[in-house]
Amino acid sequence: MPVMNGLETAFELRKLSPNTPIILFTMNGPVLERDASRLAVDTIVPKTVPLSTVIQKAHQLIGE
Repeated sequence: MPVMNGLETAFELRKLSPNTPIILFTMNGPVLERDASRLAVDTIVPKTVPLSTVIQKAHQLIGE
């Protein structure tokens, strides 16, 4: 991203809207997964997963 990376964006979004679910898409998922709560994200999804997995995670986060 040109101005800030995904983690920086997550921190800023969390400040502006604390209840907004945040999904972080990354190629570094295994490294970041153990620190997801500290990183201000609700879940981490590898960029290589199918779209159906992303949709399932989003539904879980919003309680559908």
